[in-house]
Amino acid sequence: MLKNTTKSFVSIASTQIALVNCLRDLGVTPDGLIGHSVGELGCAYADGGLTEEQTLLAAYWRGRCVMEAKLPPGAMAAIGLTWEEVNARLPAGVVAACHNAEDTITISGDEEPVNKFVEEMEREGVFARTVDSSGVAFHSHHMAAIAPQLQRVLEKVIKTRTLRSSSWISTSYPEELWDTERAKWSGASYLVNNLVSPVLYYDGLSKIPSNAITIEIAPHCLMQAILKRTLHPDCEFLSLMNRKEEDNLKYFLCNIGKLYATGMNIDLNKLYPPVKYPLGVGTTTLSPGIKWDHTMSWDVPTAEEFLKVGSSCPSVTTFEIDTSEGGAEEFIRDHTMDERVLYPGTGYVTLAWRALARMHNMLPEQMVVEFKDIALHRATIIPQSGTVTLEVRILAATNCFEISEGDQLTVSGKYSIPEEPFVPEKQSSMKEEDGCIILERKDIYKDFRLLGYGYGPFFQGIKQARNDGSSGTLEWNGNWVTFLDTLLQASILGRDNPGRCLHLPTRIQSIRINPLFHLESFGAVDEEATEIPFHVDTVLSTCKSGGVEITGLHTSVAPRRQIHQTTTLESVQFVPYGVTAMSIQDTPTAEYGNACQEYLTFLLGRLALLYPNQVPKSCLLYQPAGGKNIEDLMSKYMSDEECSYLQVLKLIGDLKGGNGLLTDVRRLIDQHAIQLSKDKLLSALLCSHPLKTCLDIVWENASTPKVKVLEIGARNGTMFAHVIPLMASQPMLKLDFTAGDPNLEEMKSAFADHLEALHVKTHHFDINKSEVNGLGNMNLVVTRGLAQQSSNISDSLAKIHSMIDGSGFLLLHELTMNHGIRHGFDQLINGINHSQEQFVRSLGVYLTQKQWEELLVNSGFELLSVFADNVASSLFLCRKKYTAPLSKDRFIEVSSEKYDWVEEVKDSLVKSQDPATETGRIWLVADGQHYNGIVGMVNCLRQEDGGKNIRCIFNASSACMPDISIGSITMETLSSKDLVMNVYQKGGVWGSYRHQFLQEAEQFVETSDAYVNVLTRGDLSSLRWIKSPQTTSSDQQDCSHSRCSVYFSSLNFRDIMLATGKLPPDALPAELAQKECILGLEFSGCDPEGKRIMGLVPSNGLATSVLAESHLLFEIPDSWSLEDAATVPVVYCTAYYALVVRGQLRRGESVLIHSGSGGVGQAAIAIALSYDCRVFTTVGTKEKREFLKKKFPALTEDAFANSRDLSFEEHVMRQTKGMAIFLKNTSFHGVHLDRLMEKGNPDWSTVADLMKDGIHSGVVQPLSRSTFDRDEIEDAFRFMAQGKHIGKVLVKVRGEEDEVRCSPRDEAMTVTLRNSCHPDKVYIIVGGLGGFGLELAEWLVSRGCKKLLLTSRSGIKSGYQARCVSRWQEKGISVCVSKLDVAEEDGAIKLIRESHVMGPVGGVFNLAMVLRDGLIENQTTEDFLVVCKPKVRGTVNLDQATRQLCGPELDWFVMFSSVSCGRGNAGQSNYGFANSSMERICERRKADGLPGLAIQWGVIGDVGVVMDTMGGNSTEVGGCAAQRIQSCLTTLDLFLSQPHPVLSCFVRAQREKQSSSQGQKANLAESVARILGINDPSSLNQDATLAEIGLDSLMGVEVKQTLERDFSVILSMKEIRLLTMKKLGELNGTDSGAEPGSSSTSSAAEKSLDIPLANVSSILECQSKSSLVKLTDGTKDKNPVFFIHPLEGTVDVFRILASKLEMNPCYALQFTSSVPMDSITSIAAHYIAEIEAISPTGPCHLIGYSFGACVATEMALQLEAAGKENYLASPLMLIDGSPLSVSSQVKYFMHQYEPKEAEVKVHGWEAVMDVQILAYYIQMQKQVLFDVMKDKLLCLPSYSSCLETAAEVLSEEFANVTKNDLMFSAKSFAMRLWAASRYNPVIKYSGNICLLKAMETANVAIEGESNGDYGLAQVCNGDVDIQLIEGNHELVMQEPGVTTMAEKIKDLIIV
Repeated sequence: MLKNTTKSFVSIASTQIALVNCLRDLGVTPDGLIGHSVGELGCAYADGGLTEEQTLLAAYWRGRCVMEAKLPPGAMAAIGLTWEEVNARLPAGVVAACHNAEDTITISGDEEPVNKFVEEMEREGVFARTVDSSGVAFHSHHMAAIAPQLQRVLEKVIKTRTLRSSSWISTSYPEELWDTERAKWSGASYLVNNLVSPVLYYDGLSKIPSNAITIEIAPHCLMQAILKRTLHPDCEFLSLMNRKEEDNLKYFLCNIGKLYATGMNIDLNKLYPPVKYPLGVGTTTLSPGIKWDHTMSWDVPTAEEFLKVGSSCPSVTTFEIDTSEGGAEEFIRDHTMDERVLYPGTGYVTLAWRALARMHNMLPEQMVVEFKDIALHRATIIPQSGTVTLEVRILAATNCFEISEGDQLTVSGKYSIPEEPFVPEKQSSMKEEDGCIILERKDIYKDFRLLGYGYGPFFQGIKQARNDGSSGTLEWNGNWVTFLDTLLQASILGRDNPGRCLHLPTRIQSIRINPLFHLESFGAVDEEATEIPFHVDTVLSTCKSGGVEITGLHTSVAPRRQIHQTTTLESVQFVPYGVTAMSIQDTPTAEYGNACQEYLTFLLGRLALLYPNQVPKSCLLYQPAGGKNIEDLMSKYMSDEECSYLQVLKLIGDLKGGNGLLTDVRRLIDQHAIQLSKDKLLSALLCSHPLKTCLDIVWENASTPKVKVLEIGARNGTMFAHVIPLMASQPMLKLDFTAGDPNLEEMKSAFADHLEALHVKTHHFDINKSEVNGLGNMNLVVTRGLAQQSSNISDSLAKIHSMIDGSGFLLLHELTMNHGIRHGFDQLINGINHSQEQFVRSLGVYLTQKQWEELLVNSGFELLSVFADNVASSLFLCRKKYTAPLSKDRFIEVSSEKYDWVEEVKDSLVKSQDPATETGRIWLVADGQHYNGIVGMVNCLRQEDGGKNIRCIFNASSACMPDISIGSITMETLSSKDLVMNVYQKGGVWGSYRHQFLQEAEQFVETSDAYVNVLTRGDLSSLRWIKSPQTTSSDQQDCSHSRCSVYFSSLNFRDIMLATGKLPPDALPAELAQKECILGLEFSGCDPEGKRIMGLVPSNGLATSVLAESHLLFEIPDSWSLEDAATVPVVYCTAYYALVVRGQLRRGESVLIHSGSGGVGQAAIAIALSYDCRVFTTVGTKEKREFLKKKFPALTEDAFANSRDLSFEEHVMRQTKGMAIFLKNTSFHGVHLDRLMEKGNPDWSTVADLMKDGIHSGVVQPLSRSTFDRDEIEDAFRFMAQGKHIGKVLVKVRGEEDEVRCSPRDEAMTVTLRNSCHPDKVYIIVGGLGGFGLELAEWLVSRGCKKLLLTSRSGIKSGYQARCVSRWQEKGISVCVSKLDVAEEDGAIKLIRESHVMGPVGGVFNLAMVLRDGLIENQTTEDFLVVCKPKVRGTVNLDQATRQLCGPELDWFVMFSSVSCGRGNAGQSNYGFANSSMERICERRKADGLPGLAIQWGVIGDVGVVMDTMGGNSTEVGGCAAQRIQSCLTTLDLFLSQPHPVLSCFVRAQREKQSSSQGQKANLAESVARILGINDPSSLNQDATLAEIGLDSLMGVEVKQTLERDFSVILSMKEIRLLTMKKLGELNGTDSGAEPGSSSTSSAAEKSLDIPLANVSSILECQSKSSLVKLTDGTKDKNPVFFIHPLEGTVDVFRILASKLEMNPCYALQFTSSVPMDSITSIAAHYIAEIEAISPTGPCHLIGYSFGACVATEMALQLEAAGKENYLASPLMLIDGSPLSVSSQVKYFMHQYEPKEAEVKVHGWEAVMDVQILAYYIQMQKQVLFDVMKDKLLCLPSYSSCLETAAEVLSEEFANVTKNDLMFSAKSFAMRLWAASRYNPVIKYSGNICLLKAMETANVAIEGESNGDYGLAQVCNGDVDIQLIEGNHELVMQEPGVTTMAEKIKDLIIV
């Protein structure tokens, strides 16, 4: 439209006329008129100078004249200069056209000079932008050509000019011409002048007064920005239209409302048609349509703020935090804490600063500010997408601020704007002193990263710092958020962090910011950031830098999230080729096999009787053994998951006789096929390592990275379920799997989900019939039960041979012995194979293992490996024979001493790639060195070009290898098999090294020395008994300590708080916080002499033995048991210390003891009573009150008060005649038992004496307790955490002896093994200053290591290395850094001897490495020497040195290898060689009985070479993802306890997106458990709340966001804390909606109706039946009872109630298709006819439930109107319903789902409501989103099509229900809802009514209700009797309510 000036001008004028008319009708008369350009046409109309017609015609001719004129090309542009500046610089041909604002001018003129002027302004940095004016230069000299023509036509339109009023301020004439004749009159001349003259808009605006109300009249509020900039701030700014608004009518009315709010009177009646009175009776009232608008939040000032002079409402500023790419706060994503992006604490401060500045009309950089007492209540987690809204509330009256996210307070504090800005001290640059460790940026942020601070580049602002964090330099880049946060980092850097914990700021005493000083001192930021020194004063707790000073930073430990990485753990073992018999011939498996055969025989005989002619005689070859009870035989196998075969046979045996035996059996087999594939008898070889070994051989020898696999007979074989997961363990393998079967469709139907999830292709293939078309060139063919499938095995093998490529493999799984186990079963399913072979099959079907071996060889296969389980099956791996001659092959000797063979290998590989050169295979041979690294090198070379020609022969034994010269039998055999790896081991066995899965599980050990701890803090389910660490012998030599045996240990509240994670370790004294286990404060037991003692320990009291300080021990009286004694120490020490020592208790005083039933409470009562004090105590339950009265008879009833509220204060004052509880001079004391126990505390001796005296005098007595056995440790913690106990909770560690004094007996127990270091031993780490080495050292220290020896040829080079060493030394760790090179001949010997000076060597770890990666063609001999030296020579030397100098004290000899060695990686052949050598050395050490372990690590995350050179933790190498360092150390802990010499660990990279079935929404319980750091949610108590499990505030925020973002579940934080794992399971899968009871709802889908909704299946069952259903027979002489259905239309709900009315016949009326739907009246009439068929004249009893109450009431009214007053023999009985209650409920429902106005305009209110009811109904039956379903239905053309769509959607849930039935159910539900909403009885019932009302009623107001009668008084003239029934609306029909109701009904029935 803009291109057509005529249409544009007419549209603008039309809009202005309409808006002016609206304002006139509303009574708005303007005091002033100002128009901009064509806007003066609107002024002329509003001023009365033009009519509507004249205004439109003037606009029309103005546009037409412009369009018809042949104007030169013109242009217009907006310029950001003043009017004077523009006019002084304009070029020729350009004029200033519009003076819009002081510095906003529109220029107009010739196109070229305008554009050039714009470019010139842009170069100068002046705002300049062209304006789209359609090439017309309005208000310029171009318009002069139009003026004559426009004058002529306007004079015809405006024949009479009129005088302009004084309210019209002209913008066409300057003010000095306003009094001229031409400016005074409104007419054609004025309008022509308006077009050709400049627009003096800014001059006109200057005439508007400061308190004006401005209204913009235009199609769009274009001038609002100019008005607000130009006019006084006190002006009001309104507009009436906005092109960005979807609903401009609403926008218009809103602004009219704002106009009214300014004080103007508006006559709104003029907007509506006139009303003629009187109104019709049916006129709808307006009141229901008027609603409160809650879309905007308004500040509500408090009374205090009103009273405060000069105060105003709090200023609220909302900030949308957009961290998306390109967003204003994108940099926030670099603020990562523990894998979560958290909004920075300094970000909140900056927001408050910005809000303050905005409130004072200042820029933040101009405002000096101080924030105090900043409290960070909760963290804001930034989601992956979307924005976060933060609201800053400035409370000016109190100088406080609050920042909230939603309804959650996030940050609060105080602020001040100082009158005298503080001037910070100028900070001097950091000085480097001798011995001072300087940390560079990479060192600082590496340390931070390992602590959990994942700062990205934007937040890495510390450039340099001293190790103690006292000073350094920061970067200033102009971003206040990052600068302030960096200053906080500097405060944390130098803090002592013994536990290496993640600390988050929680409080800041003050932050002072002087931006003026800051910017003046350091200036604006150029391209490079400015360096600013910082200084930290730990004494004053200040950190200063630039213009900022932070004081009093307080942090709290944030629990670290558990790293969830799926690691692949494997052992590397030598596996021989050839025949291997598996050792599973155990008695249980053999017995299971016998049971299967016995039951199968019995079963087949039984089926032959039940299914005549369907069971072949060939199935019945065996006879039952007899004498055995079949049921007893099977019982022990029925619950064993590995015995699925027998369980399926049992299911077949349960089939009833019929005609479809095979169909039924086939169905059962398909249903349980996957379970059958895991049966331990039939699938032993598939569920253990044989199958993986075979598949790994296939992959190792594959010639391409993509392996094509075909399974033959997949439906019965289901090999895909085993093969694919195992092959997927190879990180680089790409799998193309095809499942072939003759019954393709049946297979696809049976295994659809599995096939899709595993990405299996399918193909129709019958081994007996099908051609090979499309299935050739397979790398591997697998099949299970080929003998059962094939009628001619030789032909089948020939066909398979043709399908395999030249070097492909065949894998067979066959039944080779004990054929009776399956024979009958197979024959029944597959029929009889008519064998055509010459050889004899067992039972006509099976072959023996030997027969298979011969047959495979004769079919052209080379047999590679055969595995037999010795019970039933064999697994055969074979491949096509290799027939090429050896003459073209090349043999190269490989040595570990000299590397001159490298060049020969390079040359051979290069030649093998030359197509012109005929070359054979390259055989690399290693003989004579058991530690040769040839295996690892070959694995890597195979990944390079030409590597497929490489073959390996390695003699790994100490014996001589057989002759492998060309022509030898051995070489011919090796050549024929053509395997890559040929390893010779002792015993003359050839094989290869294979990876076997290692279960990641806890390691257990038998020991008598253990302690209790949580493996995951906050997860009580991870409580374990753990093997105690090794301790130094010097412990026993310290006379101040005693090693005591623990018999009973007591739980205390501190233990619960620590275990659940609610109390961080740093809340304890520093020396305790550093300990591994801090659970347990007290115990009872025996000392080394057998004396019975009880005592206190600072920690680790939950153990089998403790090292106790002698002064903390007490002797136990002979009359006490050890169990008694365990209840005493903590509670009485605490009570004596609190009351007597600190409280100075005196005899006769009054004492108030809260929670008197607790342990400390009981002790305090006993002590207070011994001092003759008057005791008052509080308890929470009657049980606890009675317990205390019984224990302390001196306590009278007056002594007790309630602990659950504040009533105790009033109680005590009344009993003491007004004595106040808290006096003015009261002092408060906190008892810190940890500090009391410290050695040298003078108070302890006093407490100890009081304890001894108390024990002697009898004041100290054992408490009541709840005792748990040691294997019930989790139960004990949970019991105490729930507060269910009275007294103490004890753990019985061992049984008490009968003797009073005896030496304790050790009791062995199975505990979790946790490796620990002996404090007297030295632990050597070669390469210990590398990334992994330092973390390993830290881990060893955490496990008790006190002596470390780290080697590095270059010594300490970085600040981070020095920082680590310094930190350990500060802990008392002896650390030695050696530069000895173990790769030198004497280096290792010297290193061990150097270690012996410190102590015996407990462990050696070799982490040394040198990388020189490159393809073999680029490698040199020197490269191999350099890479192999630290690993090969270093390990050889360490092996020899430790053998020579270390004895049995050496626990660990660990070499760090690489997965590139075990699986190969191109470009690392030298590295693979070096690592493989280490592995062979470890194998030899293990064989010699020495410790030896090599670990093939994958990609290491967080630290090390990959992290430093290749990027972050997202790096992937060779199909492996980075494994986080904590995961690596956890794996190391597991590996150190394994017996295998070589182990492997890696994290497989995510290959591809999940399939549709896998890609569904994550499991809710698992997601929440992952946040809580719990690996297995099923291991938890499903009824424990998240708070009990260990949910902290930070986790709570993440759980809340996860629920809302990923699951659309909206809950408050309180509700989240009360969630249980069971409830999470129930919530899982919901698409929307809040948990019932949630206070927050977000959509219609989350609303609920408080009346029962329909149950689809029940409705459908009764649709085609009679309306009348007989429930019970009763007695014939009794009057019948008729029940009327609820809204569902069904009657099942009455069956329980009817069964309790034994005497009376009971009938129920249900809704069917024969029942009319139009009204309650029609339904009632129909039902009366139904009951009269049973009881024509009565009498009877009528009962209506819920909706049925409406119908029953109407039935009673109709019977009464028909003169049948006596038809009812008793009062009308209504169960929790009435006409008014039901209609109120329905109306409330409709109100909740009120249609949108826009939808009503298009479809009509009733049609939209119909659709919404239908969508709601669908949602109640199926998980769908309400809004999505509603929108879908609204798009349909008719209601019938909506019903059809509803039926289609519901048919997915109710497949057995017809479409018509589903449509009827949906439609009838809606019709009953409408009928209830419209029912309003017009007459009253004369009889009596009994309302059986639920005690828990719905929160819906019932209009006209009085005294809780549901409004029945309005419809009944008789008596209304209300009887209350237990339960809510639904539960009244269940126990116990239904029994109560039945009794009341019986009382009402007149017999």
